[in-house]
Amino acid sequence: MKKITIELKHDMAEAFVQLFSQYIEANYVDADDKLVIAVLAEFRLSIMKRLLLPKPKYRFTLQPATAIALQIFYDDFIDDFSTQPGNRLHQISNLVKQQYQ
Repeated sequence: MKKITIELKHDMAEAFVQLFSQYIEANYVDADDKLVIAVLAEFRLSIMKRLLLPKPKYRFTLQPATAIALQIFYDDFIDDFSTQPGNRLHQISNLVKQQYQ
């Protein structure tokens, strides 16, 4: 499986950190949910490290597990593209589906 590269603007990277933090702090029972959230916690840490050096845009190369976790996160947890973070996750989810079909 190939890696996927995405770009996030600074404000979107901050929004992702906030969004992921809300779900990471929740207490999940299902092992599948815990796995998705654990992978997102690692991605959140990567975003937070990049945010230490402010830039207008950040480029992330996602490992397949991270990309698929983002797709599952959107499909199972968010599934709403009416917000800016939801819309960006929807775009990433579609990209992942196309890449790994």
